[in-house]
Amino acid sequence: MCGMNKKILIIVLLVILLSVVFWFIWEDLKTENDNIISSGEQTVGGVTYGIATTTFDIDISVEDNVLFKKTALEIADMPIIFSVQTTKENKEKNSKRIEEINNQIKEDYQHLDLLLEAGSLRQVVGDYEGAVRTWEFASAVFPKNYTSFQNTGFVYGFYLKDYDKSEENYLKSLENDPTNIQVYLDLVDIYTFSNQMEKIPVFLKTSLKNIGHSNQLFLKASLAKYYVDIKDNTNAIKYYEEVLAGDPSNEDIKQEIERLKTL
Repeated sequence: MCGMNKKILIIVLLVILLSVVFWFIWEDLKTENDNIISSGEQTVGGVTYGIATTTFDIDISVEDNVLFKKTALEIADMPIIFSVQTTKENKEKNSKRIEEINNQIKEDYQHLDLLLEAGSLRQVVGDYEGAVRTWEFASAVFPKNYTSFQNTGFVYGFYLKDYDKSEENYLKSLENDPTNIQVYLDLVDIYTFSNQMEKIPVFLKTSLKNIGHSNQLFLKASLAKYYVDIKDNTNAIKYYEEVLAGDPSNEDIKQEIERLKTL
């Protein structure tokens, strides 16, 4: 229970202070991230996602295999665009790792982990178009994975500002894994940044049935924050009280409910 309380406290602080969080997100997107992505994790704009290591059964036709091999070579031969200022040492380190991965992709493109890492490395150095193209290739080869769609949605939304593509990829990621709470929260941010906030309540209410009880609290807290933003305090209180019912010791939620009742 203690672990769950900590998780709920984190999300509550995030949703209550959403405007501050947004500022930090956008500032973080401008900062340098020189870390090489190690196998098993991926850092995107300050947010770390686990890489899906599940082996997916894929049925590739002879025709598709020819096309995929051609595309893999094109992906591997793409120049690296360094748009993030970095040191010479880190530039060489990232370039070397990308080259190593590209050589492996040329030999055999059917490695989801390598394609995810290659895209992550390109994103880190500021090669956003290269990252997206790599992940979109991964999505074509492994259409049942969720990570490549999630990553593509993130870069389209938070870097390239193509909100329609961002939404499309995030929704596909949720189709493949409807339990991934981070995608729900990211997509709420995208709807907010793109002035499509009217999509938020329907999206979150529909999504509640797809996730477990404890994770529902995250979405309900996000719903409550949405209603605070549009000054619908009645519904804000309603959803905050539902969060409190699942986490009765949460003092932050109690204080927010009391604050809203005085307005």
